[in-house]
Amino acid sequence: MGVDMKAVRKHLPEGEGFCVYYKWDVVKKSVTYFIGVKVDQTPGVLPDGMELVTAPEMDVHAVRHHGPYRHLGNGWAGGMMHGRAKQFKHSKKFPPFEIYEKESKGEDAVVKICLPMK
Repeated sequence: MGVDMKAVRKHLPEGEGFCVYYKWDVVKKSVTYFIGVKVDQTPGVLPDGMELVTAPEMDVHAVRHHGPYRHLGNGWAGGMMHGRAKQFKHSKKFPPFEIYEKESKGEDAVVKICLPMK
């Protein structure tokens, strides 16, 4: 993911980064995802392999994680447990995603984990 985000940031250095997760395969240890940057205006020319998409409006259950990315699984586990405890109903219509509110390689990263709701 780091390599993909660097490629996106090379062309779009400003804006809030995000990642949408479509499919997890725990056995094969692989994930299918879409990574990008929120833009306020349509950029003039997009490089090959990049596309402009519009996100649908939806309600989400959000968990804000502060700290290094290596501990991000704790935030995901907390959000999933809230769903299992019926604090909200998961939507199968939209995939879960992360919004990188403060990107950092150190201890001060801030990531909002968003689990779409019905």
